[in-house]
Amino acid sequence: MPIYTISLKDRNVTFKAKNRDYAFAKLFKDVADDKIRISELGNIVMLHAHKDDYPFRTVPLLWQMKLIDGDMAVANIMEVTGASEKEAELLLTKYSYEDSRLIPFIEELRRKESR
Repeated sequence: MPIYTISLKDRNVTFKAKNRDYAFAKLFKDVADDKIRISELGNIVMLHAHKDDYPFRTVPLLWQMKLIDGDMAVANIMEVTGASEKEAELLLTKYSYEDSRLIPFIEELRRKESR
């Protein structure tokens, strides 16, 4: 199984995973399990695979996972992008829908861990 490195704000973490989505899922599972603090993430984390880098925005998925509330998510998006509150709400909705594709992988990892 490939090993993926994901850069957080001030450190890197590595995960064995079958693909990039599972590596990101393992990261967010560790956040949900309090193994990695939300404050360590930053707004974007970067997965390094071979010679390529893959960014992933954190706030929409954290909101979708109910790890941060809507007010915090919208305020963060406004701060980072300069968007109005309404625009930030639309961005949050759009990207949380797109990024929620990881939730089934996170749930699968949790089920495997509980066996």
